[in-house]
Amino acid sequence: MKLKDEIIAFIRGLRLIPGFYRPTIQYFKGYQLIKLSGGITVDRGAFALLARELASGRIKSFQISKDKIIVNDREVDIGKPRNLNHSTLLLSVIYGWDIHEGYVEKNGVKLKSLNYSAIEIFEYHVYDIIDLKGKGVVDIGANIGDSSIFFALKGAKEVIGIEPLPDVYKEAVENVKLNKLDNVKLINAAIGSKKGKVVVPCNLGSNNSGSYKITQEREGCMVDMITLSEIDVNDPYLLKMDCEGCEKDIIMNSYEDLINFHYILFELHFKGKEKEKILGKFNEKFECKRVSDKLYLCENKR
Repeated sequence: MKLKDEIIAFIRGLRLIPGFYRPTIQYFKGYQLIKLSGGITVDRGAFALLARELASGRIKSFQISKDKIIVNDREVDIGKPRNLNHSTLLLSVIYGWDIHEGYVEKNGVKLKSLNYSAIEIFEYHVYDIIDLKGKGVVDIGANIGDSSIFFALKGAKEVIGIEPLPDVYKEAVENVKLNKLDNVKLINAAIGSKKGKVVVPCNLGSNNSGSYKITQEREGCMVDMITLSEIDVNDPYLLKMDCEGCEKDIIMNSYEDLINFHYILFELHFKGKEKEKILGKFNEKFECKRVSDKLYLCENKR
């Protein structure tokens, strides 16, 4: 959010939510887990979405206790065991997802949890940009499978999703099964310009994986590092990349593999000269436009 929206969210939050000052301070200090009143703890992304809805004015009333969350007359009993985390329950009541034992559902989409990515995809439709009917999609940074599921439901003939974090990958597999999609294939691997191995955190879950970057971890789980050329997809139409920085390595060092795709949709996590360098490389054979804050859509010039 922009600073103006953050200020508006803070003011409205103080009016509507008891003790809103403390979680706001935690957020600005960079905490990954934010404590609300009533013993409720949500992840950073869920709090950011709460702030967004406060800033927009779509949240008219908000009540929270150790037993319930009530938003605009929608209510969820958080004391009832459902095998769902607090972030998922909060986002479900804000955005109107139906709550079941072990999953939530809206418009026929079923997910084991909700996070910032899932809300961006299914509520704000950030990837609903091009017609995918009958096309092939490679989804780098599949997260909990939300983007892969979205592409499949939009008519993609084949979707191959790549997710390096083991726990997040497992949830993605469960979500694909939950939605009964047989045209989505998931691979537990990292992706880069060279083959190899990489160590990733074993137990990093979907609600705190958004800021993870592939680095030289010393402890954790070993996963394969594969290249884009190894991914076999029929009719490679769309390549989506949201991998918190790995896109730079792929764009700068595996450019010839990119030109097989008609469209590339990616989040750019760099600024200044690095950003200009990456976009300059892309513009050799693609025409790119920014579709949101960090999201770019590039169309092959061929």
